Amino acid sequence: MLRTAGLCYRHAANCLAQTRAAGVRAVHCGSVDLHTNVDPTSAQVSWADTRAALCESFGGELPEHATEATIVEVFERFPLGVLRLAEEIATAKSAGKIRSGWAVLRSRLPAAEPIANPVVSIATRRAERIRVIEQYIANAGHTIDRESELLDDLYGERGRLREYRDDDTLRERLLELWRKTQPARHQLEREANEREANYRRLDPLRRRAPRAEAV
Repeated sequence: MLRTAGLCYRHAANCLAQTRAAGVRAVHCGSVDLHTNVDPTSAQVSWADTRAALCESFGGELPEHATEATIVEVFERFPLGVLRLAEEIATAKSAGKIRSGWAVLRSRLPAAEPIANPVVSIATRRAERIRVIEQYIANAGHTIDRESELLDDLYGERGRLREYRDDDTLRERLLELWRKTQPARHQLEREANEREANYRRLDPLRRRAPRAEAV
């Protein structure tokens, strides 16, 4: 494990996440700064710090120029992938299972690169799902009699928004939208009752008289 500089995969991942969330300018992992000049929108990991940590974790071994250049090329694109591999290799080297940490790291670099790099916007997906639900409530909310029925439809075992069930603000927003549809439901019920009453008043015999059989 990259103990001295604290650049093991788990520490680096945590530090990157903290930096993106807080927008801080320096994050401490272990005994040294992981990075000291951070863009709030994109966390950075210094190769110089990483190299120093790797050298110590590999027992003082220094990389050959060509080996380091190859590793840096991948590190620039997939730093956490390289760090993950480096942690595994450092553990193996400390256990005496390998001789050259740098050579093994270079040979395993393909594992640091994902086979594909699709970009999926979670925020866009969430917004689209909520938009569809809001449209559904606006158009058909008057057919839902009870609040509990709506909540079960949205957040129940098979609810369409069950993964957002802890979002109280969203829940209240959707309930408020549903409440606005209830006057329409009551109006439709009154109109239906009035039609039924008029039908019974104007044609009482039709309801009771048996239908004539066809000859």
